[in-house]
Order: sequence, then C-alpha cells, then structure tokens
Amino acid sequence: MLAARLRHALPLVAAVLAGNAALYACLCVERAWPLAAVALVPWITLACRRGPIAPWIAFAAVMPAYALMHRAIGRHAPISHALIAVAYACALVPSAWMVRAAARRSWPSFAVGVGAVWAASEIVRTLAVVPPWHRLAVALYAQPRLVQIADLAGMAGVTFALAVCNAALAAALLRRTEPEITRSLSPRRELTVALALSLAVFVYGHARMVEARRTVHDGPRVLVVETDVLPDTLGGTVPEHALLTQATALTVEALAAHPRVDWIQWPEATSPRALDDDFHRARPDDPALLAALTRDPSEPVTAARAAVLQADARGALTTLTRRVDTFGVPLLVGADALVPAMPRWEHRNAMYLLAPGAAQPLARHDKVLTFPVYESVPWRSSAPAIASLFARIRPPHSPPEITPATHPVAFRVGPWTVHSPICFETETPEYTRDWLPESHRGRLVWSHGANDWWGERSDDVLHAFRFEVFRAIEGRVGIARSANAGFAGFVSPTGELHDVVGGDRAARMPAPGRPERDALRRAHALLAERESVEDALSRVETERERLALEARDERLRSAILAAQREATAVARGVAVKGARVAAVRIDTRRPWYPRVGRWIEHALVLLWVLGAAGAVRARAWR
Repeated sequence: MLAARLRHALPLVAAVLAGNAALYACLCVERAWPLAAVALVPWITLACRRGPIAPWIAFAAVMPAYALMHRAIGRHAPISHALIAVAYACALVPSAWMVRAAARRSWPSFAVGVGAVWAASEIVRTLAVVPPWHRLAVALYAQPRLVQIADLAGMAGVTFALAVCNAALAAALLRRTEPEITRSLSPRRELTVALALSLAVFVYGHARMVEARRTVHDGPRVLVVETDVLPDTLGGTVPEHALLTQATALTVEALAAHPRVDWIQWPEATSPRALDDDFHRARPDDPALLAALTRDPSEPVTAARAAVLQADARGALTTLTRRVDTFGVPLLVGADALVPAMPRWEHRNAMYLLAPGAAQPLARHDKVLTFPVYESVPWRSSAPAIASLFARIRPPHSPPEITPATHPVAFRVGPWTVHSPICFETETPEYTRDWLPESHRGRLVWSHGANDWWGERSDDVLHAFRFEVFRAIEGRVGIARSANAGFAGFVSPTGELHDVVGGDRAARMPAPGRPERDALRRAHALLAERESVEDALSRVETERERLALEARDERLRSAILAAQREATAVARGVAVKGARVAAVRIDTRRPWYPRVGRWIEHALVLLWVLGAAGAVRARAWR
C-alpha cells in the first residue's frame, strides 16, 4: 500500500518541483529565458488531473517560485508574503478550474483558451495590495524581436503568446497521461496554433525592428546618476544627506567630462526635505499642518518644531538651487511635498524641476501610482473598514502615508515634453495606456527617478526596472532612468537597453544582493563576545586570569577589525555607482496600445470572471 502511494505521489512531487524550478529560472536567470515556453506545463497538467485538490497541487507548482522572487520585499514586510499568497491563490486556483473545464470540452483551441486565462490571471492577481511583478512576459525582456507585440497588446499579449506555447505542449502530454478526460484535445491542432502564433510574433517583431532603423533617432542628452546608499550600509547609521552628497559628486564629475547636457535626472527622494512653497510659507501653528507632521501621537509636533522644519526645508531648497546654478542645466530631483488639501495637509512623493536662475521649482509632479500598503493604504475612501485593516499591518519603517495625485504633470524642458514617473509608476501600464499625450509625439520622453534601496541589490530591483522595457515598447517612448541602489541607464523605444551605469552586467540576473551581511553578522557576534570578555575583566580576581582575558580580548579585537574590513571590501565590490550621459531616443511611430490597451485588459478580466463563474457552475473543481 505504501509503495503504491509513493508511486502515485512521486510524479506529482516531480511536477511540482519542475514547475517551480522552470518558472524561477526563466524569470531570474539571464540565459534561461527559453524555459518560459515550458514553465507552465506542470501547472496546466496538474490542474487537469482528477480530484478536488488538483488545482491546489497546481498552485503549489508555481507559488513557491513566486514567493522566492518576492524575498527582498518580504524581508522588509513579512506580512507581504501572506498578502501575495492570498492574491495569487484568488487568481490561480479559479484559473486552474477553467483550464480543467477547457480540457474536458471541445473548445476551438485549448491552447488559446489557456493563454487567455493565464494572461488574465496575471492582471487579476494584482488586487490593489500586490505589486504587478513577475509576469511571464518579463522572461523575454532581452529578446526584442519577441516582445514587439507589446505595442499592440502590452505585456498581456506577450504573456498570452508564451502561455499558448505552454498549453500546446501540455495538451500533447495530457493526451498520454489523462486520455479519458481529454478526448477532445488534438495535440496536432494545438501545436499548429502555437507554431503559427510564434511565427507571427517573430515576423511582426522583426518587421518592427527593421522599421525602427528609420523611425528612431537621438533626442535630448540626459545625465543620469546611480547612487548606492542603503539605510543600513555596513550595518551602521547612514547620514541623512548621504544620497544628496553622492548624487552631487557624481554629477559634478560627469559634467566635467560631458558639458553638453539638456537636463540632469536624480533619483527619487534624493532630498530628505519638502521643497514646495506651500509648506515653506505655511503658518507653523496651523493645527492641520502640525497633525500632518506628527508621526507619533505620543510626541506631537509643536509650532516651534514646525518652524524649525520649515526653515530647514527652505535651506535645503536654497542649497539645491545654488547647485543647479553651478551645473548650468535644469535638474529633476525627487523630494517630499506637503500639500494643503483643506481641512488637512497631504504628504506627497514628488519630482521637482529646478532650473538655473530660478529660486523656486518651475514645476512639480506628484506620484500618482503609489506602492500598495507601504506608501498608501488602498481603498481608503471606498472601503474604510478594509483600509483600516491594511493600515494596521503597514511596516513600522513606512514613511508618512502618501496621498496619490490624480494625474501626472508633464514638464517642459526646452522643446521637450518630459514625463518624470517616480519609481513604482512605471511598473503598471497606466502611463502608456492612459496618460501618453500623443499630440506631443516626436518630442516626448520619460525621465524616471527611483529609489530602489528596498530591493537591496537583489533580483527584485531588476524585475521592477524590466517593466520599463515593455513600457517603452507599449508607448514607443525613450526612457532615461536614474536610481539609488538599483538600475540606471537608458531604454530605447524598441525596448533595448543602452548606456547602462555599471555596464551590461549591472542589468543581469542573478543580482549580487547584500553579500557583506555574512561578514557583518560575524563582526556583531564577535562584538558581543568581546563585551562579555570586558565584563569578565572588570570582575577578575587573579593576575593569571587577567592576562588570559586580555589576550582573548586582543584576539577578538583583531578578528572584529578583519570582519569589518572584509564586509567593507565585499560591499564595495558589488556596489554600482556612477553617472552616464546619453541621448534619449525618440520614435515617431504611433503605437496601438495606448488606444486599445485598456479595452484589451478589461476584456481579459471580464472573460476571466465569466470563465470562473462557468467553472463554478460546471463544478469543475471536482
């Protein structure tokens, strides 16, 4: 009996392990992208097995891989793993019911149905509390000919094509393993559909790449910086203005070598002070302002403290404007904003445009798409009871809650129209789908500032910026990106990366992460041991014991210094910082996605909901 159960369980275990390994590899290992064509085969085949727990076994074939991909954000907010697991289960388990129903019925194409279900599930699983990362399409970010269809259907179109290939291969496997419930499947038909779609994707992509040779040209020259300032660099406290100091030094050095620059882009939150005039001129005894400045209710901010904060903010703006005068070119810089929205004041995450000779910012863009839970609580106005639950689980190190703006603000820099999305804003399609001003085609560029310290140089950061490859293709817009502890460089409207700070290796997975932490842990353990030795020295009774403890203390001191030196060397070895000046590329083509993308994605979600309802009605989970 036990042997029979093991023989039955071993194929399931193998399929679960294979599914997780292939999915993680294709999304997190640079040269493993071909696995994206087979990574979903275990999920599809497991979903079609008999038994009510089959959809959950299928879920187990992908969820551990996704959890591993979210490890960096999980370190800062462990509750995020639970939120992600719930959101993914809500999307993928009903999707498995639909796949099972499709395998048992005579659909025109099983592969096309599965492709639509999977593409829709990637949209559905982003339930306003989960970032939209780790879509299957990202595996192809470095294969430009295979992702050009994003200008028609966005990332969902690329994912759909990959899922169709997976489903066709799964159909061939299912005819062998589950012949009784998959009689209607025709592997030859499904493989033909997948091959035809793959060929069409490649031909379209090749044609668009050839076309780009005459439609893409160099635009404005932008200086981007890559700083490497982490809040716990080498386990110690980092000075408040470290990011600003490092960005300034890198800019001065780059301008000396490349004096012809149209503007400078600095990372998000480069300045720790609010630079908006409303805050600078506000009455320091305004009760609403004092409430907004207070983080701990047990220690309310007084009017005197508010006046000090205002003076400090005005001083920070004066320092920045003087630096811009020295640079001689406009600067886009990320900082805070405190905005009156009576009867209260709102915290905003902002990007400011400063120009030589101007004492005040010329314009300000406030972040519209905020990071869920960490920056702002979802459903604050529409579902206050649910929002209050999310408010309780915000990480303790979260900033004051940020109020999203209603729409982006474009900057005018010379002849150019510049959108300056902030960090998370390029990870969802709204910018290209809803806010791309087509009337400015030919002079529109994106200049993006991000602060990626949260990713701790891990693959999470690289996943986040790779969405910009698809944003660039969707809108046929060139992007300049500046970041702290992340990725800085340029993305062409064809999705190709160029002029990357740190070279091509800085964009490859696996990313280095924080290898210095092993040495730091040893140093901290040795410090604790040395403290105990020093305590023992204060109570020593004999000369012999004193000499032995002093010798041990000296050995520990040497070991601590060696561990600290090792941590410093390792940290410097993986850190990427610098500056690059390059032309943002302009594309004169007008893509379809900004016009039809919303309808494609809404249609996918609607079909998914109808399919889930049909699967429930047919009791497909049995």
